Amino acid sequence: MLFQKKQSLDEYTESEFLDLMSEFFDNKHNLSGEQFGKHIRELTDYFEEITQHPYGNGVIFNPKDGQDDSPEGIVAEVKRWRTSQGLPCFKQE
Repeated sequence: MLFQKKQSLDEYTESEFLDLMSEFFDNKHNLSGEQFGKHIRELTDYFEEITQHPYGNGVIFNPKDGQDDSPEGIVAEVKRWRTSQGLPCFKQE
């Protein structure tokens, strides 16, 4: 695993989580095809687990109309949904 798992979303600062989400868009570790695929699958599973968002990986791979399909858009949607549910988001920078 190429990223450090934390127990909950509120253990991340917003900028740390943004950096993690950018891994869906950039091959920061210069992985080959199969290795990159495995990394993305692990990252996707972790995203679903830690965010608890009802759309799951759709937030990343099939965003709703009007949602920015970038790392910033993913973070904004997670933050919007968790706040609307009264769930904790990110720790202070």
